[in-house]
Amino acid sequence: YRIRNSAQTQFSVFDNGEIESISCGKVQVNLIQGSPMGLGCCNIYLRLHTDKYESISLLGSAIHGMQLIDDKNYEVKGQFKGIEYACRLLLVEDMNAWLWSVQLYNTTDLEAEVDLIAVQDVGLSCANGNEKNNYYISQYVDYQSLQHPEHGPIVCCRQNEHGPDSIPWLALGCLDKTASFSTDGVQFYGYQYR
Repeated sequence: YRIRNSAQTQFSVFDNGEIESISCGKVQVNLIQGSPMGLGCCNIYLRLHTDKYESISLLGSAIHGMQLIDDKNYEVKGQFKGIEYACRLLLVEDMNAWLWSVQLYNTTDLEAEVDLIAVQDVGLSCANGNEKNNYYISQYVDYQSLQHPEHGPIVCCRQNEHGPDSIPWLALGCLDKTASFSTDGVQFYGYQYR
């Protein structure tokens, strides 16, 4: 499926919900192409705080709910340990911007502490040029955290290798408030991911 807006922001999604790629015009946002086998180029995890952390992927082939995917929508609904969730991709019309809207509802009588973790692979290179060496492309991505008084840290990513028409950049944040961030997948996935 190709979900796109009028500003040429496009999400390419496999039938099972894994995200293959995100592009804005000629620029591919993600570094590594997603696969239908899992771990696409972006995801959102619901994490439940108990005596240990328990988490579930809200997007892709590992979901435990129902998904609606077509040329205009990507929406997932399910339940995890008594927490109902609904996650929806929203592309902003006439802008190279998107949002993930996530709604949570606790169906139990117990108080639950949860958080959401957004994971985004960043390459910001020509959409047809990512066959180049991934290490080469990634060494030119610069990350800077800027503090917003209302929304918390905003992670700004800039590809310092000149793109097709400009030097591409990306800002990642949360409208409610970002609590923390990391810029290395190892910090989230661990060394066993490699």
